[in-house]
Amino acid sequence: MKYLKLFPATLFILLLTQAAFPQSKFSGQVVDVLDGKTVVIQTVGGKMTAALQYIEVPEPEQPLYRTVAEHLRKLVINKRVEFRAQRVSTEVIAGQLVMGGIDLSQQMLRDGAAWHMGRDQTGQGMVEWTAYAENQSQARAEKLGVWSVPGLKPAWEFRAEKEEALRQKAMAEKPATVVVEINPVDQTKTPMRRWKPEEVLKATAGYNPWPDINKDRRDPSTGIATQYDPAQKFGTIETPGAFLNMQGPAGTQRVETRSLYVYFGGENSTSVGGYGIGFATSSKDGIFKKSPNLVLLADGKKFDVKAMKLVSKKVGDLTYELLLYKLETDAMQEIAYADKLEVKIGAYSGAIDGEARNSMRHLMLARK
Repeated sequence: MKYLKLFPATLFILLLTQAAFPQSKFSGQVVDVLDGKTVVIQTVGGKMTAALQYIEVPEPEQPLYRTVAEHLRKLVINKRVEFRAQRVSTEVIAGQLVMGGIDLSQQMLRDGAAWHMGRDQTGQGMVEWTAYAENQSQARAEKLGVWSVPGLKPAWEFRAEKEEALRQKAMAEKPATVVVEINPVDQTKTPMRRWKPEEVLKATAGYNPWPDINKDRRDPSTGIATQYDPAQKFGTIETPGAFLNMQGPAGTQRVETRSLYVYFGGENSTSVGGYGIGFATSSKDGIFKKSPNLVLLADGKKFDVKAMKLVSKKVGDLTYELLLYKLETDAMQEIAYADKLEVKIGAYSGAIDGEARNSMRHLMLARK
């Protein structure tokens, strides 16, 4: 089973859609089963790869991998289903798969063919989470499926241990780290030369938390980039990056921000979707992970933004952080057209300049 790694080119899209954008519903026939939680649905508009929401199944290297996949195949192959999309990536759409009124994620849990993911991982609503948990509890009590194999760990634990083993192996084989000092503190010594951006990028293994989304389709006059995936039937509209200097406990922190609109359906049908805003930065230890709450002040009007995802990655001596937040349409409207836009993330505060706000307006116009 293939899982997305941190910070590929489509992670910005994936995390933004996890913030509960309006659901899209599809009906069709299951024509293939790829693994214990992923099916291919033939819809009127074409084939769609769909994953059952809020569950995990054994990895290929774990016991019962094929058994669970075959169990799902027997349940759904050639059957009519309804799929309610929740989260999107370029590889798969995750959501609720319903057959004859039955939520198949719950059925897999009840049969002991899957593990239920925690709310801290998914943000699943409490009522629905409780129903899922009850089905899992019954399967566990009856020692069905994954609960019948002593010591079988949930897939996410198995992956974490595997990744840690690979990390330890890489660390053991890694040559001595070359420290890149960009801003030397001791000015009494011979000054170190200022590193060029491309040299810093090379020194940090070419790492870039803001990969361009289809940069060949970026409007040269506005900087707005567009992308559409006909296979998965979703598209994105993205602003160019803008920088702001945020003041906080450790001094000035340079942060890049971008805004995005994700929509579902036809390429020219952008009515079903949602807005988001992201912030990316790098620091020695990570400055936002302890307090990533976002507050926006648009001409003095306060917006506390709740729907958020924070991911971070350590590269050399730097920790790269990417924070993504969902914005309601009304909030985006007021933010984009404000004369003054202030930003506060945790203990750091700054302001988004007029050029960046203008890009937000172009984003809203491009969406229409």
